[in-house]
Amino acid sequence: MRVVRVIDGTVVLEDHGHSECVTSVAFSPNGTMIASGSGDKTMRVVRVIDGKIVLEDHGHSDWVTSVAFSPDGR
Repeated sequence: MRVVRVIDGTVVLEDHGHSECVTSVAFSPNGTMIASGSGDKTMRVVRVIDGKIVLEDHGHSDWVTSVAFSPDGR
């Protein structure tokens, strides 16, 4: 997944390692996290400020085609 961070007008691109196409992306309500689902059967949650993967789920039996945060950010 390519994550674009904009900090003080500077655009930074980061690669967070999905090995197949990213099928879904969602920002947390407060904008601090990005969730992504992929054809590689994984879901990841990445912290925007530093790009750190904070959650990675490999337990899916097929493509992850939808990710979302609840209104409270979970």
